Amino acid sequence: GLAATAIDLPGHAPIYAGEWRESTEGSVIALLIEDRGSGQALLYAPGVARITPELNAAAKRTQAIFLDGTFWTVDEMPKLGLSTRDALAMGHVPMSGAGGSLEWLRSTRAAHKVYIHLNNTNPVLNATSPERKVVEAVGARIGCDGDEIEL
Repeated sequence: GLAATAIDLPGHAPIYAGEWRESTEGSVIALLIEDRGSGQALLYAPGVARITPELNAAAKRTQAIFLDGTFWTVDEMPKLGLSTRDALAMGHVPMSGAGGSLEWLRSTRAAHKVYIHLNNTNPVLNATSPERKVVEAVGARIGCDGDEIEL
């Protein structure tokens, strides 16, 4: 059997949640999914405002990490004139830069490091971009529909 553990993360519910947006506890979670028989595990974290000690502890137990890759830079949306809010204000740690998720992924031992939940403004979606090469140099990749990973 599989066991799933919810990891409460900092952040807020999305704007479209309306009146429920004020209640933050449990509105953003990651899931640690473990196979009780084999001991293999994966971490599914599609919305990460910051890397917490709890998220870090869960990552140490996993063979695969599926991580929020919404934005490449903290100022991606304002720079493109698409929003006045930056990545952190929207509840997403950027992939690049100091404190970005690439730094953290580099430090993890998971065999599979997969970015998911990418915004269409993120330059890593272009397979030939310099940003994509940086992701691949860390040993991570961009998730695609139909991907299969064996633990």
